[in-house]
Amino acid sequence: MTIKYLGSRRISGLSTDVGDPPTFSDPMTSAWANIEGSNVVVGSGLLNYDQGTSDHGAYKDTGSSLSNTFVSRFKWNVDALSEGSDNANNEVNICISSNVGDNGTYNDAVGLMLRVDSGQTTLLFGIWDNATPAVVTPTVNATIVEPLTTGVYYVEIVRRSNRVFILRIYTDSDYTTLLYSSSLTNSADLVALRYLKVMTNNEPDADSTNNGSIDDWNIYDAKTSLSPYPTNVETDTIFIDTDVRRWFNGTGWGDKSMYESFNPLTVVGKQHFVEWFSGKQPDTNIWGFGNQDGSSGNLASMADEIDGGIKLLSGSGTNQALYMSFMTGTSLTGSDNGTVTTIPFKPFSSVGSVMISVWKKTTTSSGYTAGGLCQQGRGDIAGNNLAVSWGGTLTSTTHFYLRTSNSGGSQTEVNSTVSQDTNFHTHKIEMKSSSVGFSLDGGTAVTSTGNIPSSTGLAPMFSINKASQTMQIRYCEVYNT
Repeated sequence: MTIKYLGSRRISGLSTDVGDPPTFSDPMTSAWANIEGSNVVVGSGLLNYDQGTSDHGAYKDTGSSLSNTFVSRFKWNVDALSEGSDNANNEVNICISSNVGDNGTYNDAVGLMLRVDSGQTTLLFGIWDNATPAVVTPTVNATIVEPLTTGVYYVEIVRRSNRVFILRIYTDSDYTTLLYSSSLTNSADLVALRYLKVMTNNEPDADSTNNGSIDDWNIYDAKTSLSPYPTNVETDTIFIDTDVRRWFNGTGWGDKSMYESFNPLTVVGKQHFVEWFSGKQPDTNIWGFGNQDGSSGNLASMADEIDGGIKLLSGSGTNQALYMSFMTGTSLTGSDNGTVTTIPFKPFSSVGSVMISVWKKTTTSSGYTAGGLCQQGRGDIAGNNLAVSWGGTLTSTTHFYLRTSNSGGSQTEVNSTVSQDTNFHTHKIEMKSSSVGFSLDGGTAVTSTGNIPSSTGLAPMFSINKASQTMQIRYCEVYNT
């Protein structure tokens, strides 16, 4: 399997930025057209309905007739319900209709009817097939719940075909916690569904209460289901949802904690370090820099290019070097640390850790570049207890290779099968008790068993050596196993 480490291909946004976009959306900030009465009206960001003492209604035009498939969603606030002493009905009808007529006008429609009287509070899911909204029972219907209670509900109506409709009622705005569902099939096609309508029907002597509001009514035409995932995120990019605090990894939402992504809660996690090398300047709270044979002309800086990462540039001295690790100091030229520096923070095990880094060298002539795990900070990538990926022309090989050294500084070098070039590569070094593994770009690993580090602490280090050399590092991850 080939693994790609893609550096900082991360984007962020709100939960409302993901999924299928609606073809029609009404956040209830503009007025609905009146049908009759005056008690169905937009106000304070809601479409409010109040049964009053007569019939009331309003509609919103979606712009054109909907197709044979669609998904309709809205937030329903059931604000006040009480059964009166008279058995006369007090109803509210929330539907998608074929016309803008009043309660006495025949229409095709699909939606909800909530009826309240002295003995019942009943919610019906219904299809009106050339019928009037004021009809006590829709042409085809299903009783969803009796009694319904006040609260906030999220309603989804799906048109699966000309005649088949599905109702789902949820208790959360993600439309994931299902409360009720039902399916209806009509005997004939419903035609020209276009208008969102809310109508109240108050029969004479009705004294029950049935008030509420509608918000965020969205239509997704030519759909039978909605994707819960980002639909416009490029391949190999992680989308971070900043309000719900979750991330999309290409196939699903990662809504566990970061800790649980690496360890079950039953396991005590080990040290794990990740650096993306993003931002306007190198982070000297994490990284310190050192030099060999002078710091003049050396510079660590952020590359002003897409996915450029951090850039290390050595000065013009013959054997001049610039290196970086978990060292003290804030100088970006390496003047704080000399040729050999003790790394004060070495949290990774030489007998059980992994380092993955993405970097490139920008020249194939002269000098060398290296990145790996070391006990000491050194521009020449030598000394005691190290394991590094090496690229350069100071040896006869034309391939990247693995260099290891033991506690006495004796070295062993093992060639990879990847030719040296100036492209970014993914370098993986795996430390074990009796060997060190090395691979590039997820390819076949090579193993060194000679002169490997003894049991000690190590830290990540990157280095360039010789005059006017440059390397760029896009990503570094190290963890204990």
